[in-house]
Amino acid sequence: MKRSIAYLVLGLLGLLAGVAGCSSEDHPAVTPVSGRVMYRGQPVANAHVTFMNESAVRAATGVTDEQGEFQLTTFETNDGAAPGLNKVAVTKATGMAPVTDLEGEAYAQAMQQIATPTKPPESEIPIKYANTNTTPLTVEVRPDEENRFEITLED
Repeated sequence: MKRSIAYLVLGLLGLLAGVAGCSSEDHPAVTPVSGRVMYRGQPVANAHVTFMNESAVRAATGVTDEQGEFQLTTFETNDGAAPGLNKVAVTKATGMAPVTDLEGEAYAQAMQQIATPTKPPESEIPIKYANTNTTPLTVEVRPDEENRFEITLED
């Protein structure tokens, strides 16, 4: 009986060690990134910003505030983007509420509208910036440096 309890305790300790090993440290390194989006000399509020490094496992995203300022998130809030060359996409659609201001059911509905719009929303900025395949914007994210970018959109 004592032997089976010892095995049970050892098994539980092994399980806990395995769970502890599945931490946020298990993902590729990212570097903090922030910046500001400007269009026609004005900050772009409530725009979605995406940095995509072709060797990254996922894109880094953020939403601009009223001053056009953003911070990027890949795995954890404001952790940044993958180091290296990143394509930069920026989108802002007319009539869409800022997703960051929504919670619960309103958030779920907004995400559903984005995923399956009944009518394609009109873009408030040139459409060429909406996709990492068509955007002319690229930036170099450098590890162990301050990565703050001024992103200026042109017609």
